[in-house]
Amino acid sequence: RLLAIYLRRQKWIDFDQLMADAKKMMPANPVLYAKEADAWQVRDNIPKKLEALAEALRLRPGSAQYLQRYLSNLLEAEQYGKVIEVSDPYMKMSKFPGWVAAMRAGALVRQQKTAEADQLFRASLETIPPHYTLLLAQQLSLAYEVDGSIAKLRQWIKGGLDSWRAHLLLGMLYAENKQSDEAIKELIQARGLAQEPRAKYLANRHLGSVYYEMAKFRDCEKSYLAALANQRNDVQVANNLAYLYTNDLKEPQKAKPHAAMAAQLAPNDASVLDTYGWTLAKLNSLAEAEKVLLQAVQVERPLAVSRYHLGWVYEQLGRIADASKQYREGFEMVRGNPDDPLYGQLKKASERIIQKTQRESGK
Repeated sequence: RLLAIYLRRQKWIDFDQLMADAKKMMPANPVLYAKEADAWQVRDNIPKKLEALAEALRLRPGSAQYLQRYLSNLLEAEQYGKVIEVSDPYMKMSKFPGWVAAMRAGALVRQQKTAEADQLFRASLETIPPHYTLLLAQQLSLAYEVDGSIAKLRQWIKGGLDSWRAHLLLGMLYAENKQSDEAIKELIQARGLAQEPRAKYLANRHLGSVYYEMAKFRDCEKSYLAALANQRNDVQVANNLAYLYTNDLKEPQKAKPHAAMAAQLAPNDASVLDTYGWTLAKLNSLAEAEKVLLQAVQVERPLAVSRYHLGWVYEQLGRIADASKQYREGFEMVRGNPDDPLYGQLKKASERIIQKTQRESGK
């Protein structure tokens, strides 16, 4: 924990000394080397970061987490030959090939070995576990960009690779490309083809996001509820559903259980705290809302929207000076971005408070 504090505050002398002491006490602990890699990332020392990640993997060679992180960083550093070398033994281990093949394929594309890369990408599409599909989508996009990846997937599906994975990835890429109708079509097809509950959950999760962007709020609600039925503790889906109920459907009573569950599972998440606090505010539980929203604005990276929501609560409570302070601080966070929807909302709120203050002083 102390290492994390020194890292966050960039106190490098203290961090390095504590890290050296910790390594002496626990020389075979891979967590230390992973944390050291975080520090080298902040300090922009890529060779040292890769060295630390390599040591973490050496100490825990069976860890998918350390392997994925090391390969990702090697790809980012354009060390494609090293990706091939490191991934080679894992291609023969039953629990690794699907997603390791995707990362290996990404390196092969950069080495202009497209035919071999495509073979690995196709193999991944047939075997990769549901929870690694996002990684596969990322590797495809990095290798061929979004439009190129869409073209590849359409070609492979037409050639007989008609799996839920292929349609899920195609739907995700269409969504990223803002082609919402095509995304919906592919994601519904993926859900229909999927047999595993987790695969259906992923399709519903992404469907919810696309429907929300299309302002199809009832379809979004159905998709998020279906996703939660398969994965009850998904904080992001629960938070998104709660915000949908409170902010868009004006049904905060339906939002409360989802918002409360998300806040219990992620008590330091600014977005989750904001949704819970805003839901309580809309239920007129203003004292509880203030407490939660104060937590939201006190996290390390608060959101401007939390300032707006807390200001709104203070305005309802008649605490005009406190409301003005929150609106002003929120506006400062978005001042440089007039296109942000909050820019106008916070500006209007501040002007409204000024008018209230003038009316009060004129009495």
